[in-house]
Amino acid sequence: MADVIFLDRFKRESVATKALEYWNKRFPEKLGVDTRFSDLTDSTLAFLIQSREESSWATYELIMAMKNLGGKARFFFMEDKEKIVIIELGMFLLDQFRFECLKRLGWIESYPAEEYPILELIDNYDVLSGKIRNTNPLLSKNHPQYEEFERATKLDKEVIIRRLFPEALKVFCPENTGDGSSSGK
Repeated sequence: MADVIFLDRFKRESVATKALEYWNKRFPEKLGVDTRFSDLTDSTLAFLIQSREESSWATYELIMAMKNLGGKARFFFMEDKEKIVIIELGMFLLDQFRFECLKRLGWIESYPAEEYPILELIDNYDVLSGKIRNTNPLLSKNHPQYEEFERATKLDKEVIIRRLFPEALKVFCPENTGDGSSSGK
């Protein structure tokens, strides 16, 4: 049994090494199979949370590499339904990057995806995304909107959290350069 677990880990690490090749050239930290959102530097997170073409492509390329779909150029030749899967997963990861930002700012206590390695979320998206999406991040008790959040319905809680994103971007990325050069962790 130990040999099977070792082989599975070796296979995952091989795929991860290939998938992370582009990311490890782009970002200052060494990302690996067990990298979680909390392991990203502030500068990497600042780059990834912005709605910019370059940050979206960084995420799409990671997804495509993990799914063995090739690089950026291949995206343009994919069928629409394949593109939609990549974009949907990219938007899911963008949410998680932003939740990590909110947590670092002290605005939320936790969020469901923080316990998973990023590559595991990509690899097991179909299984994990429903569980993760059905649980809202927990707003910090110190946040001015906490009482409103506590009284809100599940759907309204999601809206309250998402309304924090624009302000969080301003606070976390004050220079809003898009090149990942904000203050490091």
